[in-house]
Amino acid sequence: MHVPGPRHPGGHPERRLEVPCIHDWQELWNGCYVRVKISGVAVLDRRDRKIVHGEEVYLLQNGDYKVWNGRFWRVYTSHGNRLGNVWGDSVELTPDGFYHCFRAGNMHVYDQRGHE
Repeated sequence: MHVPGPRHPGGHPERRLEVPCIHDWQELWNGCYVRVKISGVAVLDRRDRKIVHGEEVYLLQNGDYKVWNGRFWRVYTSHGNRLGNVWGDSVELTPDGFYHCFRAGNMHVYDQRGHE
C-alpha cells in the first residue's frame, strides 16, 4: 500500500524519517497503530490485525517495518511479510531505496524486493 507523503509548500515530496514504534496507541502515518505489551511491540492495522511484532519496531520511510527479535534486525513489508534476505546486525534503508544489511562485518545490499 502506497501512502502519499506530506509535501513542502513548493509541491516537492517531504522525506520521511524512520518512526520508532514506542508508545502504546501510537498512530502511524500509514494508518496503523502501535500496542506496547510486556511481550514486546506490535503494529496493528485499522481492522486490529497484527502486522508485525518484536522487541523493537520501526516504521521505515517506504512503509516497510524494521523489527528486532533478539538476535537480528529483519525487514517486513507493509503487509507483514518477511522480506527474504534483508536482515542483519544492523539494517539501513538508504535514500535511494536500497537496504544495507551488516552481518558479521560484511555489508550486503538489497533492493526493496529483497534481491541482492
